[in-house]
Amino acid sequence: MRAHLRSKSSCPARSAIKGIAILLILTTVSASRVECLGDTISFDSSVWDHNDGNGSSVSWTDGQFLGITPIGTEQLTITSTQVGTGTYTADHFRRIDETFFTGFAFQLDPGTTVNTTSFDNYARYDFEFSFPVQLDSFTLTDVDRLDGAWYDVIAAEGFATQTPGTVGSGFAANYSFEPNTNMETFSQFGLLGARPTATSGNVLNTPENDVTFNFTQAIQSFSIYHWNDNATDSTATTQTIGIRGNEFEISVFGTAVPEPGSVSLLVAMTALAAIRRRRII
Repeated sequence: MRAHLRSKSSCPARSAIKGIAILLILTTVSASRVECLGDTISFDSSVWDHNDGNGSSVSWTDGQFLGITPIGTEQLTITSTQVGTGTYTADHFRRIDETFFTGFAFQLDPGTTVNTTSFDNYARYDFEFSFPVQLDSFTLTDVDRLDGAWYDVIAAEGFATQTPGTVGSGFAANYSFEPNTNMETFSQFGLLGARPTATSGNVLNTPENDVTFNFTQAIQSFSIYHWNDNATDSTATTQTIGIRGNEFEISVFGTAVPEPGSVSLLVAMTALAAIRRRRII
């Protein structure tokens, strides 16, 4: 787990995280210091409310498509939605331990998420924060392909609003991959995404499958889209990406907002600089 912060932080060092978790270093930034607001968000040990009438419980309940967890006095909401003919399979939004994947799975029927000339069939995963954040790092694994069966494609975009916007209306993500991998970025359906190259697939359940992304701008929500780029008849019954146990990280920082005194000082310095320029002229 790591975080990238460009100023001194009062955040304490984090111990090793067990289970499937999201590392959230949530901060509020003032003119002089950075203060921690939250800690680790875990699918195993955080409190989740699935809005199903059963109240809150510790650990994400397998198979639920909506979960809300507190972050100090704020909160994060995760929602999974099917669009068009997109269909989830049995292990979607569940912890699984299989030969092809170990972790928290996002799983589809690959025959139901194929698109040709328009973007009609896919799964959408929305992450909504109740306050603006800077998303520093988010990693998905098992983004791979098997010709004639499935071809994982993902795309991410961020939004300045807490409610995510329509497809293609947000900020494009910045993508990075492990060295010497068979991954590429691409543009399709108004989205910038990532996928395995057409020449070869990736080795299952290894860092070679990883797609990491972030956003340059501060955001309050972001969406991940997942579909099958194999336009031929699929012989597979499941298509899985997800969050690998013990290795997933998401680093989030609060948006920098100057203190009132700092704003006044900035205005005064700007005015003084303008006066000096006039004198020089």
